[in-house]
This record gives sequence, structure tokens and C-alpha cells, in this order.
Amino acid sequence: MPRAKRFTTSLTSCPTLAGLPAKAAIHDAPLSDIRLPAFSIFVVRGWAAFGAYTVSFPHWVYVVILTAMLSAIPISIWATRREWSWVRRHRLELVALIAMPVAVIVGFEAAYYTPGIRPVIGEVGRYAFPAIGPLAVLVVGALHAFGRRGMLIVGVGLLVAMIALSYASQLLTLTSFYA
Repeated sequence: MPRAKRFTTSLTSCPTLAGLPAKAAIHDAPLSDIRLPAFSIFVVRGWAAFGAYTVSFPHWVYVVILTAMLSAIPISIWATRREWSWVRRHRLELVALIAMPVAVIVGFEAAYYTPGIRPVIGEVGRYAFPAIGPLAVLVVGALHAFGRRGMLIVGVGLLVAMIALSYASQLLTLTSFYA
């Protein structure tokens, strides 16, 4: 069997891929302690846990971040409906914008793929950083769901939230190291 086919077959049969929940029996942990690997990789490790100096926010902060990330999907669909004529004219550019983050994520998932069960998650969300540019363009495009006037208000709200998260993370780091 060719290497690519072998990789694809075993990748799709592995139960602990980033999008699937881990099994309680595999980790000998109570069901309440088990998280989706995607939550650990893209939310916790993508927004705060960067390596040796890991200072984590309270869990509710990550739930808010996850909610904002997931709400971008229906908002994008809504924006696509509102701006359908523009989307039709620029469909190739949109396909490229969507393909870039997908390629980055598939690339680092493929690099960390193992056929067996791992005791720890090796991937971290910062590996998706090369896709930040296209993701930012897609988020700005999704703001069109709120109309031409509303997108400015929501965009400023997102910017303020990101700046607040940045300052909160700096304060959290300083207080955990020096308090």
C-alpha cells in the first residue's frame, strides 16, 4: 500500500485525533476530566499555554474564547448569504483563504500523528500561527454579517476584547511569577 494511503487510512481510524474526544478507559481518568483534544490544542494551548512558561487562565475564560471561535462559523455563513454576489465573483480567493488554515492544521497534525495512543498531546495551538493572516481576513469578512454599519461596531468590540485579553494575560503572568 502506498505511504500516503497508509497514512490516510490509519489517520482516519485513530480515535484520539484532534477533533474526537479521548476515551475514558484509555486514560484511566474520570469522564468529567476528559477534554476534547481540539480544545486543549486550539483553545488552551493556542491562547495561553505556549510551552515552558505556561500560566493558564481560569477555565471560564477558555469557554468564552471557544464560544467566540465557534460563533464565527454561523456568522461566516450569514455573511456569505448577505454578500453572495461578492462571494461568487471572488470564489477562488475565498477557497484559497479557507484552504490555507486547513493545510496548516492538517500539516502539523500529520507531523504529530502516531498510530498508537499517546499519553500526552504533542500539538500546540501556536503551530497554527502561520495561518493567522488568512484567519484574520476570514474573521473580518465574517463581520459583514452585521451589515456595513454594524461591522464597525462589532469589529471594534473584537479589537477591544483582544487588547483586554492581552493585558489580562500579561497581568496574569506577572502576578503568577512575582506575587
